[in-house]
Amino acid sequence: MIRLIASVIVVFGMPTVALGESPVGLWQTQPGKSGGFLHIKISNCGQSFCGTIETAFDSTGTPAPAYEHLGKQMLVGLNDVGNGEFVDGTIWDPESEKTFKSKMTYQNGDLEVFGCKGPICRGNKWQRVR
Repeated sequence: MIRLIASVIVVFGMPTVALGESPVGLWQTQPGKSGGFLHIKISNCGQSFCGTIETAFDSTGTPAPAYEHLGKQMLVGLNDVGNGEFVDGTIWDPESEKTFKSKMTYQNGDLEVFGCKGPICRGNKWQRVR
């Protein structure tokens, strides 16, 4: 009986741990050069993670429904290598309209997304919306 209870606790407790370590959800980027920011929806995309521009906001925080890149994938192919690290992806920068190698880290509810050109990487902290 004790083994059965222990097995149930382990089986039902595991998804909670896995969910707590997942970057899946809606994230707000830091403001860009214009002061506007984006909401990016991170999802499972097959064996990796991707992120799509869901909403754009201007510098006053007002939604910008005419933003030309709504629905575009910004993050593609980030692979979970454990310990909150995701690698081997790409990130598209809407301001420069260029694509860079990407990686991200997710720890304690914080998400930092990096765009890399060669060995140089620049990070941006995103806040969870939901």
